[in-house]
Amino acid sequence: MADIHGQLPASVVLGGLVVGSERTFEQDPLFAFRLLTDIALRALRPNDPATTVQALDYIEDLLGRAAAAPTEPRRVTDQHQVLRLVIARPSWEEFVRTSLDDLIPAAATTPSVLIRLQLLLERVQHRAHPDHHEVLTARLTRVNDHLTKLLPPLA
Repeated sequence: MADIHGQLPASVVLGGLVVGSERTFEQDPLFAFRLLTDIALRALRPNDPATTVQALDYIEDLLGRAAAAPTEPRRVTDQHQVLRLVIARPSWEEFVRTSLDDLIPAAATTPSVLIRLQLLLERVQHRAHPDHHEVLTARLTRVNDHLTKLLPPLA
């Protein structure tokens, strides 16, 4: 969860923890991505591509936000600017992997979902920092390969 630097009383460390029976999106940003991906995957099984596409609308919005969010660890210093705490954040790769890597192969036989994935990847890539493009391009290539197999170009 975090690296502690220096000496801190246990009460300070434990007082900074938030516990509960359910994790929240603020505590675990990947949790929202996983839930939406699970909804999309479940909708593909009974062949409900419209629900999958709707989940992809929300995933696109979240990925667009994640593309602009900092991914480097959060560093907390004390009043003397001495580093006291380092909190890890999910990487861009983790956001994309959690959102799309199970969905792309599952949608391999559903053109409407593949087309929506293609659009999602293109739009997020347009919004993302150039450092994030390679991760998206790799997924876009997979989606395009599936689409080419399903919908070969007309001669």
